[in-house]
Amino acid sequence: QRISLRGFDMHHLGYTLDGVTLGNMSFANFNGLSITRAIIAENIAKSEVAAGIGALGTASNSNLGGTIAFTSSNPEKEFGARLSQTLGSYDTTRTYVRVDTGEYNGLAAYVSGEKYDADAWKGHDNPQESDALNAKVTYDFDANHLSFYHSTSTHNEANLPSMSSSMIRRLGYNWSYYTPDWT
Repeated sequence: QRISLRGFDMHHLGYTLDGVTLGNMSFANFNGLSITRAIIAENIAKSEVAAGIGALGTASNSNLGGTIAFTSSNPEKEFGARLSQTLGSYDTTRTYVRVDTGEYNGLAAYVSGEKYDADAWKGHDNPQESDALNAKVTYDFDANHLSFYHSTSTHNEANLPSMSSSMIRRLGYNWSYYTPDWT
């Protein structure tokens, strides 16, 4: 889904996850962590958008054009598991699994994983691959709430350019800025 905010571009928005700054959302960013690497999409409980200059209390180094605050979901109160599978063109597969422990004396946790594979639009020689693991533990006691969140992810992304229809007509569908076809 596309989000449009009047003013600055995506490099000047503040992004946070559970109040921790993420940096900007550019590809291969140098000043933080992209939300797609910080959390699996199904584990996001909510996203809040604040247009205009971000609040002074926003934990961000780039919030001149507003903020987008992501919140991770808490573990479920009951034991359970979730599984989803996606299949698509270009040999695309994506699997998501999550197991919730349920709550016991105020302690609850979940662990989830994602595996994504897809061939490049050009063929099997340059696949997109992603593996991610998220875990969250919460402990509620008296009027207090503690939480621990862990994330790890690995990505192998081909940086193949998009081709316009005129490029496809002139160069052919299998051309991708490499000679003699090194992709």
